[in-house]
Amino acid sequence: LLVTGSATQLVSPRALVISAKDNHLYVADAAGTGACNPSCIWRVDVTTGAIDPTPIVVGQGTIEGVAVDATSDNLFFSDRANRIGRLTWNGTAYTSQAACVDPQQQSPQDPMHLAIDGALGILVADDNANDVIRVATCTAASPGTTFSVGANLEKPRGIALGAAGELYVSEGDRDRVSRVDRSTGATSVFQTGIAGAYGMEWLAGGTSAYADSLLVASTDGRTIESTRGLGRTAVAFLRTGPVDLALDAGSLYILTAPANGIRGRIYKVTGF
Repeated sequence: LLVTGSATQLVSPRALVISAKDNHLYVADAAGTGACNPSCIWRVDVTTGAIDPTPIVVGQGTIEGVAVDATSDNLFFSDRANRIGRLTWNGTAYTSQAACVDPQQQSPQDPMHLAIDGALGILVADDNANDVIRVATCTAASPGTTFSVGANLEKPRGIALGAAGELYVSEGDRDRVSRVDRSTGATSVFQTGIAGAYGMEWLAGGTSAYADSLLVASTDGRTIESTRGLGRTAVAFLRTGPVDLALDAGSLYILTAPANGIRGRIYKVTGF
């Protein structure tokens, strides 16, 4: 256990990402109280679990997703409704907030988790459109466009890129993960039987039994599960439901939602 939330921090955590710039976690929290009202992004030390007292950004609505680009120069976040924002690394911190999409276009309308692709731009799961929405260029006037074809996703939450740039989306209501072709947008079923599938990350290489597989937060199953091979393999069992995860330098960081009197938490699992 790395950190347990308080009455004002990790009250309702939604997503996390690790930055290569400062080796810290950045966590979306819809706390609705204190400095994080209505929502915010916290900076968390991966060694001590200490959370900075001041968030790096406060949302206009509910910040649901966080992601960084390949170099971690930019940190992106979804802000329901209709908004995607960007912060830029200035050498010591993420600052210079900018809008990545025109909210008047309402595309995406209910953005959840995001993935950043060097060629395609920002890809986000839209809980209203039940599709993957693409924002090709991060500017205040950018329109989002539908990327997935015939998806009809049910409760899309997590989104992740595979080792070859393939795209995966979790469907919480169908307990499955779908794959979206990066060239055509065609959607197909990738893995079923993951209860309450939520946040995801691809584990490329490594020495663990889960190398070269998609790791999926199973909120209802209270596990992190691997899609490697036939069937499913549990990576971790948790007291409360996980909503997202991040991988870095052989470690897996797991974000869990509050339940049964337990506040939001971050766990660290080694051996990846």
